Amino acid sequence: MISPRTEDVAVNAEVTHPEILAIAIAHEFGHALLGPNSHSNNGIMRPRLQPADFRKAQGMTLAFTPEQADRMRRQAGRLMTRR
Repeated sequence: MISPRTEDVAVNAEVTHPEILAIAIAHEFGHALLGPNSHSNNGIMRPRLQPADFRKAQGMTLAFTPEQADRMRRQAGRLMTRR
């Protein structure tokens, strides 16, 4: 996960590599539950996160939209009840 690109993001956004990794994992987890075409105009599911987004994550204000969170809870529930 550490690459020249993530190094640039870390420097520009003033965040650590573990923070970038955590955000990327949450974003990809969103795709796993919401589907491949689930980007949004704001929040953690933006297609391209900006340095300000990473700083929001540090302040714990970068999140899924309420609709995304609801859809994710429903999908997780469906997956947990399937056998």
